[in-house]
Amino acid sequence: MKDNKISPEAKIVRIACVMMGISVIFVCLGVAKAEAVSSKIALFCAAGLLFFLGALFALAAGYSVYARNHKHNFFLYDKKMRKDIPVSELTFEIIRKKVVDYMSLFKRGKKLYVGELFSDNSPLNNEAMKPLFCYELLYQLAETKDAFAIKMFLGYGDECSRIFSKYLYENGDYELSSKIVYFFTQSKTSPSAEKDFADYVSSHKAHIEKQVVEYTKNNIDRFVI
Repeated sequence: MKDNKISPEAKIVRIACVMMGISVIFVCLGVAKAEAVSSKIALFCAAGLLFFLGALFALAAGYSVYARNHKHNFFLYDKKMRKDIPVSELTFEIIRKKVVDYMSLFKRGKKLYVGELFSDNSPLNNEAMKPLFCYELLYQLAETKDAFAIKMFLGYGDECSRIFSKYLYENGDYELSSKIVYFFTQSKTSPSAEKDFADYVSSHKAHIEKQVVEYTKNNIDRFVI
């Protein structure tokens, strides 16, 4: 069955055409029929206003179609240049800034709700972002080596271990995935687990940077907005 549904933009263009057509009629009436100067001026003014409004409607419809069809990539879009940069120019610094900005949407005040980052019920949920959340959280711990933050992280337990190992493993980062499980398990019994974890992630910063760039480039089409 043929779909005869007319888009909102098409309806606006029709209205614009009608308005511009009426403006032409007013001009013709002003030239051919109106005898008084005041009548001619009124018709010409009305014609000009209708034509102007019709043109605005047509432009608005055109922009709406353009905006809907011209999508950008979350990681490639450069706000200053107002266009997507080539994938080859994507760096860890660019990716990280955008990931951190995205993660800030899950903050309430200064507190980041880690559980909501990985929730399937979140309105901000994007499955493709989840491995990057894992890498960013690990990178932050590697940078700061904050003992309290590491204790809190390992204290999240089996659920957190499962989430991190899952997304890292799916990215092919098997060693880091298994190490995460190991440190979560060790944290339950070993007093040195937190320090060992801090030393491990801080020594793997370069590895995390490499994985973030490779993952983002390999999945770049999943980040179109």
